[in-house]
Amino acid sequence: MEGEQAVIEAVATDPLVRITEAAYTVNGKKWTNVFPKDGLFDSKKEEFRFKTEALGPGTYVVVLRVRDAAGNLGSGDVVFTVAGKK
Repeated sequence: MEGEQAVIEAVATDPLVRITEAAYTVNGKKWTNVFPKDGLFDSKKEEFRFKTEALGPGTYVVVLRVRDAAGNLGSGDVVFTVAGKK
């Protein structure tokens, strides 16, 4: 966490073609596009680091979805809990 935002880091790989797009959602709400750390979708392996919107106390599911140049989709998720202030 950085302040009230969750910081998510992920790596996406494809053995055959380059990755062309990525987006994430928090708890199944609006999809938000994200870009690789280097700013370009130009390889078969891309690293991502992004921050969510501000999150209050509770449990969250973040799903990262990526698409490759052949149109295939892949996804990964993480479940975490934000504790209340003490």
